[in-house]
Formats: sequence, C-alpha cells, structure tokens
Amino acid sequence: MSHNVPAGTQQVASMDVKSLTAADSNGNGQLSPACRAKDTKMKAGNPKMNGENLGWNGENLGRNADSKDSRQTSNGDVRLAGVEEYDYVHLTVYDLHTRAKGRLIRASMLPQVASAGMGMYAGICFTAINGLLTKDGFGERHRYGNLNMMPDMSTLAPCLGVTSGQRRIGQVICDMAHLDGTKDLTCPRVAALHQLSRLRERGLTMLCGVEMEFTLTDLATGQGFGHTNQFTDMNVLCHSQDLLLDFMEDAQEMGISLTTLQVEEGVGAFEFTTDPMTGIEAIDVTARLRNAMDVFFKSRGYQVSFMTMQTLDPGTATVQQLNHSLWTADGQNALHDSSDPQGLSKVARHWLAGLVHHGPALTAFGLPTVNCYSSFVQLEMPRVTPQIPRDLRTALSALQEDAVMVQALGPDLVQRFVHCKTTHEIQVLQTRVGDSREEIFGWERDMYFSRV
Repeated sequence: MSHNVPAGTQQVASMDVKSLTAADSNGNGQLSPACRAKDTKMKAGNPKMNGENLGWNGENLGRNADSKDSRQTSNGDVRLAGVEEYDYVHLTVYDLHTRAKGRLIRASMLPQVASAGMGMYAGICFTAINGLLTKDGFGERHRYGNLNMMPDMSTLAPCLGVTSGQRRIGQVICDMAHLDGTKDLTCPRVAALHQLSRLRERGLTMLCGVEMEFTLTDLATGQGFGHTNQFTDMNVLCHSQDLLLDFMEDAQEMGISLTTLQVEEGVGAFEFTTDPMTGIEAIDVTARLRNAMDVFFKSRGYQVSFMTMQTLDPGTATVQQLNHSLWTADGQNALHDSSDPQGLSKVARHWLAGLVHHGPALTAFGLPTVNCYSSFVQLEMPRVTPQIPRDLRTALSALQEDAVMVQALGPDLVQRFVHCKTTHEIQVLQTRVGDSREEIFGWERDMYFSRV
C-alpha cells in the first residue's frame, strides 16, 4: 500500500534517508565496494538469499534443500558439507522475545533432521517473557501440538567458544513448519522472511546495520562495569576494553563481525555496531548476538542487559537501532534520486510515508515492553501525522486496528503477540497500579533486566 509524505515532513524524511544510507552508500547512490561485493554474491545465487523465496501459504520457505553444499542421499536424507566439523549442534528457534529455544543433537543426526525436521511444541515462540510456558488455556484454544523445527543449513556456524569447551559445537537456526512441510507463518523468523520476499517481488532488497546498546553489571557487587556515565570517554574504554574485545573476538569466531565499540550514556553502558547485512542475515545476527552476549558475560561474572530504562533518570536509555535502506537488484540506492531537491526518490517518499502512516501499529514491535515507554518523548510532528502511542497497551490496540498490518503479518501472529504481551506483561504489572513509581519501576526491572 502506498502513501504520500504529508506536507511538512519532507525535511524530516530527508534527514532519515541520509542516516539510513550513510553506512552502506558511497555518497552518490551507489553501493559501497564492500556492499557491492555482497550484492554480487546475492545476484550470483548466494544460498543465504534463497530463503526469501516464499509464498503466503508458507511454501518454498526452507533453504536446507537449496544449499549448493547439500545433496540427497539414497534414503532421502540431505548430505551436508561442513557437518563433519562438529560433534554436536544446537537446533535453535528464536521466540518473540529473541530468546534462543531448541534442542541439542549429535551432529551425525543433522542430515536426517534437515530432511525430516525435529518435532517441537508448537507454542515455543510464544512463551512468557520469563521463559515459562503459558498456562492460561491460550495454547489449547489454538490447538498447540507439535510442529517441526526445520534447519536453515546456510546458518550453520560455530557456537560461542565459552559454551563449547573442548567439544566442537555448532548452531543452526531453524524455522517452524507444519507436519505437511509448509512453514508456520506465526514463527517470527518466517514472518520476516515473508516480508522480505514481498520486497524482492518488487525488485528490492533491504540492507541493515545494527547498533546494539547494552549495560554490564557485576553479578557479585551489583555495580555497573567500567564507568558511571562517561559517554564516549576513551580513557574509560581503554580501562574496559579487554573484556569487550574478548567478546568481539569470540563473536568473530561465530561469524559475527562487530565493527565498532563505544562507551554509551548510562552506568556501565556500551555499544557494538555491525557491518551492513542483506535480508534475513541482519535479523539472524541480532538474535545470535543478544544470546551470545548473555552467555559470554555471565561466564565472566557480569549480567548483560538490554532493558530500555534501567534507572528513573529520563535522560538515559538503552536502545537498539536497526538502520536500514533499500537497494535495487543492480546495486542502486532505491531511496536516492539525485534529480530531486531533497535527494529523495519516489520509493523513499512512499516508504517513509508508510512508516509514518503505520507508525502507531509498528510501535508495538519497536517498543515491545512496558518499560520502553518510561523513556518515551513525544516528537514534534505535523498535525496530519498519526500520534505515536504512549504505552504498550495502546500500541497493541493500534496494531490490532491496522488492517493492512494485520493482513501483512497474518492475524494469528498478531493475536498471539498481543496475547503474550497483554497477559504476561501488561496485566502482571497492572496489579501494582497502587504502588509508587519507584516500586513499579522495581517490578519492571525484575521482569526485564536479565531477559534477553
């Protein structure tokens, strides 16, 4: 669905496009050399892109059979290159909170699992924020039984070193599939693949770079690691960098390239950034990174937290930013038009207008916890633009009322997302409505601080 940019927002739109394309453009609307190399691989048939060929009915979503490094054996199993490098493999699905769920198998089982899948409870993606299975009858009403975890073999990579010891342990990301082989469109990753496929039908691909802010707290003392709020201080970084560089190097061994490290605003706060990535890779890397950080820093005696507001100081917030831009199949910046006074293409104007128009519904995904709204600042926007919700309940209502968003994502995914957020977060914290702001914040911290 297309929209026109409302009058008065063009300057904002122009600024947004510049920031979105800065990481991946050489300034004239062309892909930078590094990103052009990625684009060339994509056009040459990179198996990492095959998974974006999917239909609304869930067909042709799996990439395990499309990999150039796999072939069928006489018994129907998939023979996979690279499996011999591992003794064990984590079959991983990321739930709606980005928490890793799944099962460990012997690597020798992986060819069979790649062909037939591995059975798993159908509600695995929709547990409560604390990881517990929901016991309110919702699963029974939706006939939760078993689905299959179907490995995407292009994601096979080493696990974090600290989890492996002397063993060779790998990880492969899985999509949830029905027993007839069609993918489950309520699985968050499958839903993302579907949206990416819609872009590809229009000759576009998305390039994303991630800015991941986080805090580290000493598990023994409860003190913040490294600093007490010295934004961008290089002396703080020098004193703190050994621990952080150890993680960056371990992440590199996992195939995750972290390109920069910065001291952020807030007690014990830092930020990693990534290279620009195409398509589903940005989503996969973000999920793997968050979980790897949780495991690694706990092994060193620290709790990593991505909670938005970790104190009552409204001036500090821990956020994650998905900087994105759109590119054509021949490597042209689809958001840029050199002939336009503001440098905006027609695609950019429609894209930004769509983000503004559906902003209230998108807020439910961009600010998905009750705590996110503690730091909310209402931006000055033209009156013709919709106002962004000020709390999670309102954002969830806006999502349900946005027919275009519900149709695009699928009503089942929206319903399950809204149920989990309402039942296991909003309603739980609502019981504390008579408490002071400090007491309510304490309950929010208990709910979110140590959750990935």
